[in-house]
Amino acid sequence: MGHRMLLLGIGAAVVGITGAIRGVANGASILEVLALLAVGALGVLLAVAYVIAYSNEKR
Repeated sequence: MGHRMLLLGIGAAVVGITGAIRGVANGASILEVLALLAVGALGVLLAVAYVIAYSNEKR
């Protein structure tokens, strides 16, 4: 598991959360906002999974 997973998680979290905020501000439908929030949540999960896996690695 490389550092690319961490970068992907951070990127997805930023894009999803900021996209959801922008969608609410622009009057997007609830489905679009929830989809963007789901992308953000998955990004956070990827980043957390990487940190946990990295902390459990034997050095």
